[in-house]
Amino acid sequence: MNLTIEQMRQIVDSAPRGATHYSNEDCEIVYYQKTNNVIFWDSECSTWDEVYFMMPKLESLSDLRTTIADHDRTDYVSDIRNHISPTTKVIEHE
Repeated sequence: MNLTIEQMRQIVDSAPRGATHYSNEDCEIVYYQKTNNVIFWDSECSTWDEVYFMMPKLESLSDLRTTIADHDRTDYVSDIRNHISPTTKVIEHE
């Protein structure tokens, strides 16, 4: 699933406490806790519940957080050589 950085932030920010994974089921994000067993966040009751259905492919919230942090850390301007043409003459102003 290809997500924009804004969609990733929304998924992470909306995750209930304790969620480790998520899936996109029928255009709805469902959160899961994956430890010894897998439980899902029942948003209607606001509680964790056992999984009684076939498990979809789970995506890691940790991977999303890492991707967001890498995106925020990227510095697109510090290497000025990529932004100035080699034929540009630089003069100092006094």
